[in-house]
Amino acid sequence: MGFFSRLKIKKKEAAECVAPAAPPAEAEPEAEPSFQYKQPDAGQASRLVALRAQQAAGETGEHTQDEDGDADTTGTADAGACDADAASTPTASGSPDAAGPATPAVSADPSAALADGSCEPAGANEAGERPSAAFARLTRVSPAGSLAASEQSSAAASRVDGSWTAAAAGGFVGGGATVSAARQVRQELGDEAADRLRELFVEYASLGGQGRQRLEELDSARWYKLCKDTGLLCRRFTKGHADVAFTVAKTRKDKRRLSYPEFCTALRLAAFRKQRPLQEVVASVVCSRGPVLSDVTTPDSVRLYDDLSTWTGVQLQVAAEAAAGGGAAAGAAAPGGSAGGSGMETPNLARSGGLTELLLRQQSARQEFIDTDKAAAEAEAAQKRRQLAEGLIKQAEASAAAAVAKAVHLEASARQKAEQAAAASAAAEAAVGKNDAAAEERRAEAAALQAAAAQQQEAARQAEQDAAAALRRAADEEENGRAAAEAALAVATDKQRLAADAAANAWAAAAAATEAAEAAASAVPESAGAEGKGWSEDSRRQVEEATAEAEAASMAAILAAKKDAEAAMFEALSLAEEAEAAVDAARAEAAAASEALEAAKAESAALLAAAAAAEVAAESHAGRRKEAEAKAQQLKEAAASAAVQRRKAAERAKREAERAAAAAAERREVAAEAAQAAQNAAVRAHAAVNSRLRAQAKLADALAKAHATKLAAAATAALTAPATPDQRRQAAAPPVSPEQAAADALAVARQRFGDAEGVTNADLKQLWTQFATFGKRGEALAAPRMESALFYKLCKECCLLNAGLTHAHVDLTFSKATEAKSRSIGFKQFLAALPLLAAARGCEEGEIRLLVAAAKGPVRRGTVPLANRFHDCPGGPK
Repeated sequence: MGFFSRLKIKKKEAAECVAPAAPPAEAEPEAEPSFQYKQPDAGQASRLVALRAQQAAGETGEHTQDEDGDADTTGTADAGACDADAASTPTASGSPDAAGPATPAVSADPSAALADGSCEPAGANEAGERPSAAFARLTRVSPAGSLAASEQSSAAASRVDGSWTAAAAGGFVGGGATVSAARQVRQELGDEAADRLRELFVEYASLGGQGRQRLEELDSARWYKLCKDTGLLCRRFTKGHADVAFTVAKTRKDKRRLSYPEFCTALRLAAFRKQRPLQEVVASVVCSRGPVLSDVTTPDSVRLYDDLSTWTGVQLQVAAEAAAGGGAAAGAAAPGGSAGGSGMETPNLARSGGLTELLLRQQSARQEFIDTDKAAAEAEAAQKRRQLAEGLIKQAEASAAAAVAKAVHLEASARQKAEQAAAASAAAEAAVGKNDAAAEERRAEAAALQAAAAQQQEAARQAEQDAAAALRRAADEEENGRAAAEAALAVATDKQRLAADAAANAWAAAAAATEAAEAAASAVPESAGAEGKGWSEDSRRQVEEATAEAEAASMAAILAAKKDAEAAMFEALSLAEEAEAAVDAARAEAAAASEALEAAKAESAALLAAAAAAEVAAESHAGRRKEAEAKAQQLKEAAASAAVQRRKAAERAKREAERAAAAAAERREVAAEAAQAAQNAAVRAHAAVNSRLRAQAKLADALAKAHATKLAAAATAALTAPATPDQRRQAAAPPVSPEQAAADALAVARQRFGDAEGVTNADLKQLWTQFATFGKRGEALAAPRMESALFYKLCKECCLLNAGLTHAHVDLTFSKATEAKSRSIGFKQFLAALPLLAAARGCEEGEIRLLVAAAKGPVRRGTVPLANRFHDCPGGPK
């Protein structure tokens, strides 16, 4: 909806609710137009200059209110207090903004902000207020307001018992008293973090606002966006918990936004729910980048609308007529106007009134637009803003230059540190090279010792093999000697047996000879006795010879056998001794081989020990090399980290310089905009004065013509004449504001239904059916459906419209409630649209149901023509 469309709608609404005519009271002139076009920072800076001038004058004992909403009494205002007062935005009464700023989103009458001719709504710090009045309001003593707001905040939070919000609302105790969340943030994190937190709060609160307007209150949608952007949302603190914290932190239950102290209380609730300290939560918010917009569109520039130098001043006239013209024209009815069935004048009366309205409009034009003092004050304020902007630009340029110098210094120091790190790295690499050469020499010596040890091990292995062969030969010789000895013993045994056999045979032959001799001897006596003769000498001799021969033969056989046995024994003994000697020789050779093996093993062990010592030495050199490499790596890493830190510091300094330059450029743009705004204001004032002068000339001509033709008497007679012959015109009823009409209707509904629970769907359907069938015939009555025009008529006649719920909101709600490809809604869609209407109107759904159920149905409105004596009088003109 365009600017002029909004003005026309407001003019229409003002004309519908006209009041009796009354002469305009002499009011204090409103703020100059250029004051409405300036940026909020310029106004705050002007207040800061005024406060510092007051400080220089020596005023002491001032009671100020800091930006956290806590009252603080100080002896002499210092620069920090001036800054805090300049950054804060108290209300007109000097107390904390308990009722909320008069922003366009919550203002009850947006036309009031546009009546002075500005092209955008004025902010809470600017609307209807001169700099002197703002300075007087800032310096007003109001200790009770902030204390009451703090106590109300603590009490509101402590009312939630048995939940995490109740435990967190108690705050933290310092010095025996409960400290507010804003003061706790400032005490624990310092002024810098608190100022940054407030800046982020204002940025999120002003997100999506008109122009560069800075808001001081945060709604629930931007609170959720802040929690999402800063990473506060988690498994323990979800979107539902964020809504609960937003609701509990509000001390003003009739408002839907959070002030800065309430915002700090909400952060405390979030910290308690997340089981984290408040410092950590605030740090996560402060360290964020601020609000980030994505998927946004930039409208095209329209020269005749965006360039204020092309404006002719007509918008000022339309705004004045929409804001104050209806009230001035409410008391008199013109002949060309018309009255409705309710007795109220139609909107046509606001433009074409009688002579009294013309006179009042001429007087209002004189009072409002011919004011040289106002133009001079506007020019002086523009000059002051230009000077202040130039000073801020110079400060920004100086800070940018300092930041650039600091960045250059940091870059030089970073370069020096990088060179030192490179030198240290080169020295470390040289030391590593020296250690590498020594380690290589040690490694070569160890390799030579290992080769010698391998050769000795091979010789020892060969000696061991020779000793094993000698042992095997000795064993073979011993076995052979043992076999030969056994063979000799066997031969000796055989010979001894043969000798024994020969001796036995000899003994047997001797025994046989003896027996034969004895037998012969016994036979001789017998024969001699028989013959009477004894032995003869021959016989005795033969016997003795035979006995001697037998004995000699047996002795010879025995001796020969003995000799043979002894010879065999000697031969066996000699063979056994030879075998024993061979065994002893083999054993001696084996012992020598064993001793050689042991010596070879000892020498091999010595060589192995030398090789192990060489390896240990090589390993020690390798360890030193590794240590040197680790130390060199540490030096490299330290140098690299130092270089990175210096580089980061240089980049930060560059970024700061860029930000300072950007801030300077922005301030330069602000100054240029302020100068352009002042120029535009001057052009508009000149155009407005010329337009009003032309209007006055036209009004004077109209008055002259009216007096010349005596239209004044005719108009008076027409206004006092009856509408019909039998009915005289009744006095117009006093106008009723939409808010008062809604309050009266709500009171009647409460008397009828009690509360919202007493309203049933049957009551709502009955009224909905009346509006849905209004002005319809035939089949439309059988299955009624409600179109957008009837839906708007229902909202208007049920007193649902207010500053928050306008015609545009009603159309949007109807569009959301309709189904796809449908231009009407049924009763179910109507019930679904009631919560949307409540949200847009800023009230509960039960209040909407009460207002709808208490309505009397659709009202037929029409126009009644004025009396025409040629038509209304039966007898014709008299």
